[in-house]
Amino acid sequence: VSREPGRGRVDLIPAAAGVRFAEMRLEYRMAQGAQSLAEARSSAERQVTTFLGPALQNFDAVIFDCPPALSLVAQAAIAISDLTITPVIPDEVNAVSTANFIDNIANPNDPDFAITDASRVRVLFSKYRRTPLADRAMERIRCGVGGALNHTVRLSDALAKAGLRPTRNARRTPSQKYGTELERMTRLVGEIAETIGVQPYVG
Repeated sequence: VSREPGRGRVDLIPAAAGVRFAEMRLEYRMAQGAQSLAEARSSAERQVTTFLGPALQNFDAVIFDCPPALSLVAQAAIAISDLTITPVIPDEVNAVSTANFIDNIANPNDPDFAITDASRVRVLFSKYRRTPLADRAMERIRCGVGGALNHTVRLSDALAKAGLRPTRNARRTPSQKYGTELERMTRLVGEIAETIGVQPYVG
């Protein structure tokens, strides 16, 4: 948990093994026929909402960092969220898989399986490097999905190195870690904040 003066109010709740075991119990009940998918998902949503009760009251925004799989907890996080952001590397393979992913989680013709509404889903183009292939894939995804953030995360050495040496990086300022990419990241955060209706912290 981090509550450093002058850096806004930021808290971190790390993942715990107990979450996965609780999820496995729900999956077991589904396998035994004791619960349908909709019932198991509703149960997961209630547990997540109850767990986050205090945070939902005291913070402007809560961010779920979900694994790249549609587990029951991930489905619950998507269902109760105002906005779902799915990072996508712009290429032809992801152009197909992203459209398929959103078609399934936001399919109005399949209310028993749909998790959210397409208007609450945005694509974030990540590891982007301007090439004809990447630009064609981005255009295809924008046309097929209908919702993509305007700002991208570029493929850069600064971002790659920022994740290295966490002890050393903890003492560095954002400008030292991200260099010229910091301005792009700030604009991206501002766009996301505007989309969900909160005021971004600038420090």
